[in-house]
Amino acid sequence: MPILTVQNLEKSFGDRIIFDHADLLLDRGERVGLIGDNGSGKSALFKIITGQIEPEGGVVAINKGVRIGHLTQDASFDPANTVMDEAELAFSHLHEMSHRLRELEHAMADLRDDALASVLKDYEKLQHQFDLDGGYAWRHKLEATLLGVGLDREIWDLNVEKLSGGQRSRLNLAKILIAEPDVLLLDEPTNHLDLTAIDWLEDYLLSFSGAVLLISHDRYLLDRLATRIVWLTQARLKSYPGNYTAFSQQRALQELSQSRAYEQQQQYIAKQEEYIRRYGAGQRAREAQGREKRLNRLKKSDAMIEAVQSSRTISFQIDTDQRAGDQVLQVYGL
Repeated sequence: MPILTVQNLEKSFGDRIIFDHADLLLDRGERVGLIGDNGSGKSALFKIITGQIEPEGGVVAINKGVRIGHLTQDASFDPANTVMDEAELAFSHLHEMSHRLRELEHAMADLRDDALASVLKDYEKLQHQFDLDGGYAWRHKLEATLLGVGLDREIWDLNVEKLSGGQRSRLNLAKILIAEPDVLLLDEPTNHLDLTAIDWLEDYLLSFSGAVLLISHDRYLLDRLATRIVWLTQARLKSYPGNYTAFSQQRALQELSQSRAYEQQQQYIAKQEEYIRRYGAGQRAREAQGREKRLNRLKKSDAMIEAVQSSRTISFQIDTDQRAGDQVLQVYGL
């Protein structure tokens, strides 16, 4: 059963249609790569799912209790916080539970008999929930995630206002991963990550038990992670099973078939139009009129096949067998 459903989605910005009856289902355990041209609406889809943008039509349904973590390109932090302060916000509920446990411990020191038994019962119940929620392992997980995304211990006590743009992006990613939502909406998560951090993130997402919807231009990442590719094109969401390489192969076959069908239909239309032009006023006028009516119905129907739309590309090749990180140059103290 899908934990997230988008159905008949409609959205426009001015005269530009972004979504036209678009559909998407996301199941737990899926890692879906969302691809499309720049400006096609990929980030807008994330904002619609999280309620930041209101659609003009359609339904976005999220199962009860499902938590969504949304990685955006513009991280926002409390300027008074350190890196560690911000990371710990992901465990705010554990901090609250820990504080309550300490309060109960202090209270029990002054209680006796039945009053002590009653508070002790509350304490044991809260302690059990704290343990189930990973309260005793949270610090290890927090530190491992910060290190995993490339934030070293030396900057953990640094104020967030002093972080570079890349460090802020890494901290934002770490906070979302630490919180362990049920659905991860990741918009270019490898931006500002070096190869070591990218490898760590890939391993993390491969073992993630929830659902992932991932925007990325990194085909290596999509090849390793994606169980399905969703292509945003012509205001629709088209789904292809498998990784990016599988999508490329399926798309090539699909476009070849569409191109041949389009050519055959155009030849048929040209033949009918020639017949109508030649015999429209002669002895075969009645047949020509009948063909014209059928042809007009065809042109207005869903049976019309669209021409394959190919994107304009610039092709060049760099001979290398190594994968590059997103961060290719660093300058210090210039």
